[in-house]
Amino acid sequence: MLIYEIKDIFLKNSIKCGSHKKILKDIILFDEEMDIDTLRKIDFTSSGINLYFELSYEYEFAINLPNLYPFETPDFFIYDNQKKYELKDFCETIENNNLNFEFEKIINYINLQKPDINIPKILELFMKTFAQINIGWYVE
Repeated sequence: MLIYEIKDIFLKNSIKCGSHKKILKDIILFDEEMDIDTLRKIDFTSSGINLYFELSYEYEFAINLPNLYPFETPDFFIYDNQKKYELKDFCETIENNNLNFEFEKIINYINLQKPDINIPKILELFMKTFAQINIGWYVE
C-alpha cells in the first residue's frame, strides 16, 4: 500500500476524532521509519481499526486498534493461510512458550507507555521477537 492510498482510505472511512488522527499520524511515521509496503490492509470496524502486516509468505500480523487508542491497549493476532491465532495460541501451535513470555512483556510495556506509544514502536518490539522464530522483518 502506498501512503497516499492510506490517506485516501482514512478520508473515506474515519471519523474526525483524536484517535483516528493519532492512528493516521502513526501510520505516516511508520512510512517514514519502516517499509509501508508491509501494510497489507486496513479495516474500519465499529470497535476500531485493524491493520494487517505481512510477516512472511505464510503469516500476517494484525493489530486491532480500539476506538480509544492510544488510551486502550490494542489486540494482536497472527493469521496463517487457514486460521486466526491469538498470540498465546500461536505460541502453543509452534511449541514456543518463551515467545509467549516475550509477547506478554511487550504488552506490559505498551500498557506502561500509554498514551505515548506509537505503531512503529509496537511493530519494532514485535518484529524483534518474531525474529527469534525466523519470521518478520528483522530476520537475516
